[in-house]
Amino acid sequence: NGAAAPVAAFGGRSSLRVGERAVFHWASRTTYAAPRFGPGTVSAAYAGSRIPVQVVAGHFRARFGQGLIQWSGFQLSGYPSVSAFRRNGTGLSPTSSFAADLLGVGTQLHLGRWTAAAAWAWKDRLLASLSYTGRRWTAGLQATREAVSADWTWGFGDACLYGEAAWKGAPAALAGLQWQPAYGSRYALLARYDAGQVEAAAGAKAAWFEGTVSYLRKKPGEAGQVKAVCSLRPSYAVGPLALAPSLRLSCRYRGEGRAWRSDLRADVAATLSSFSLQGRFNALWAKGFAWLCYAEAGYGGNWRLYARWTLFKIDNWDDRIYVYERDAPGTFNVPAYSGRGYALSLAGAWQWRHHGIWLRLDTVQYPWTWPVKEGKWELKLQYRFSL
Repeated sequence: NGAAAPVAAFGGRSSLRVGERAVFHWASRTTYAAPRFGPGTVSAAYAGSRIPVQVVAGHFRARFGQGLIQWSGFQLSGYPSVSAFRRNGTGLSPTSSFAADLLGVGTQLHLGRWTAAAAWAWKDRLLASLSYTGRRWTAGLQATREAVSADWTWGFGDACLYGEAAWKGAPAALAGLQWQPAYGSRYALLARYDAGQVEAAAGAKAAWFEGTVSYLRKKPGEAGQVKAVCSLRPSYAVGPLALAPSLRLSCRYRGEGRAWRSDLRADVAATLSSFSLQGRFNALWAKGFAWLCYAEAGYGGNWRLYARWTLFKIDNWDDRIYVYERDAPGTFNVPAYSGRGYALSLAGAWQWRHHGIWLRLDTVQYPWTWPVKEGKWELKLQYRFSL
């Protein structure tokens, strides 16, 4: 990191499977802020062959209903796309995440159309679920030590009606409708009330268009927030050259006299055989005016190599711009850019038989930022061996 002493972080991950019957995960890492190696996360699961039961021990995920009372793992904020309106509860499952939510033991039993699940997690957290899957509908009951809920899904024609109602010291409810009249087209409505928080959203998706609009009021008497997202994603083919331009506009008003926050992204991607070229210009109007642009060239054959150059001018931290960066598998890299400067990165991967190597070298420098801000260099190397 700039002129400061360099720091290092390490991580390890292993996964052992016995067909579809048993799995064992272990993952641990250090970070720049926590340099000591700990026990990490350990997760194991076993599925019976004669008796349709699954047992999960160690760190695990629990996702039930639409997530009103229990949903562990990553959750999208807001509704950036129509696919984010509805959740698909998967029950109990092992995890190889470096930072899992739950630690304990659980079991899941499948008997025909019925599924029952029960789990105990550290800090006296109890989970229980019973669900039924019919030809056109599903229904389930969930309970924790603090809350209970019921969820349902009913499919009719090209439409689907779903929802969940809960009590967790106060009432909470969610209801949604999705309609898919043709392949590639989808329309959605959603309403939610959760302990005083009110939310409503609508969305539409066509062949190359997608748009959502949502309203959120976090507390009674508080000004609501309105957010709209519109995306255009046409695609063209010029001989062997494939072009995919896109335009995304996101606008949000948080009420109480605060200004609109408008985010405009213009992207273009071109591919020719194993070669690719893509670029983005991102303009943001919020507390001030901020912008970022990048260009990336890459090769994606048996081995892959991508080089990216980024330039940005973002004077306020509240106007920071997030950009997805290529990285090694299992690493979610979305840095927040602020200040005035540039970034360079080189990401490569090579896989051969049982071996895989991923490399990332990047730097962020702030030569035009005042007061002076130290830049940083980072090198990542990941090796994977698969039996």
